[in-house]
Amino acid sequence: MDLVRSRGGGGDSLDLSDGYIVIHGGFGFGTRNRNGWDLLEFSLEHELVIANSCFKKMDDHLINFRIGGYNSQIDYLLMRKGNMDCKDCKVFSGEGDKVGIFKERIGLARDRFYDENVNKMWNRLACTIINIATDILGVTSRKVQVQKEAWWWDQEVQERVKIKHDRFRELLCCQDDEQVDMRRILCKEARRTGKKIVEEAKSKAYEAMYNHLGTKEGQNDIYRLAKV
Repeated sequence: MDLVRSRGGGGDSLDLSDGYIVIHGGFGFGTRNRNGWDLLEFSLEHELVIANSCFKKMDDHLINFRIGGYNSQIDYLLMRKGNMDCKDCKVFSGEGDKVGIFKERIGLARDRFYDENVNKMWNRLACTIINIATDILGVTSRKVQVQKEAWWWDQEVQERVKIKHDRFRELLCCQDDEQVDMRRILCKEARRTGKKIVEEAKSKAYEAMYNHLGTKEGQNDIYRLAKV
């Protein structure tokens, strides 16, 4: 689904008078087809901007579909025009090839998915997808930032949440019928325990914050919280 014909290297658009320049930016790849027109109409109707073609990029950073020597741009990031805060948008070279490898490996492994037990079949499928995706795409090493809403998380809460995630992952990867029920029970117990500890920690943190705001030292923090 191509939108804009552009000169080499994601150059200037050859069609700047089409009435959609405020939507696509003029830096697309390829020749616009019927689906491209429909996407532009949809974006215009809902006041969206197509971020992919708003930045001048080399072809390798625009193309996200390659097959048989044919290159195209088929995936698009749509954003609200009023909330357009995107600083850059590009395709990472080589990611398209990894998609093909992923599909191929899933296809080779699909014979192992089938089983009379639906739960067992689902667990095998989920575990296989996770393992293959991790092997091909890797795992990000960038430190995950703590959400502002979770400022009250302490060490105990983090440990309990990690245990809950581990129990759920063990349930997904379990391929033994005799172990599935036990894994499910452990997963539910970890979820209940984690939820209880999270609620207690949140309540305790907010109570301490309110007590602090009631003091002379905490009065200045009220303005900071109001600004946030």
